[in-house]
Amino acid sequence: MLSPPVSEFEFSETALQQNQASLDTLQTLHTLGISLVVDYFGNGAMTLSQLKHLQPKRLKIDPAFVAESVTNPDSAAITRAIIALAHTLDISVVALGVQTKEQLEFLKWEDCELGQGDFLAPQTAADDIAQLLNPSPG
Repeated sequence: MLSPPVSEFEFSETALQQNQASLDTLQTLHTLGISLVVDYFGNGAMTLSQLKHLQPKRLKIDPAFVAESVTNPDSAAITRAIIALAHTLDISVVALGVQTKEQLEFLKWEDCELGQGDFLAPQTAADDIAQLLNPSPG
């Protein structure tokens, strides 16, 4: 069994739209010491009050904003605002869908501390990951 300080529960904002029971469950997990991670942040209907109340450890920015962050001023502004809001609330940020050097440079400039995407590490088959983690001797 994992201890709560190293346990994380990842959920999408749309989970909060289901019903009050979903919010109550997330609050219970938080109370138990399990870290909450909001996936695809910015694409659902999470209120600022819910964000403050649940105190997630990490927000993962919706890849649609990341994809257009260097070509669309509105997407850049939204990405910038999400990062600033998260940091103000002491929440770390992961940019999902980093596909280009320009996107990565923009995110670094905005102090986004983590990223996921093919530019950083292409998708890898499970067998290849197992081999990377357990290389054969010699």
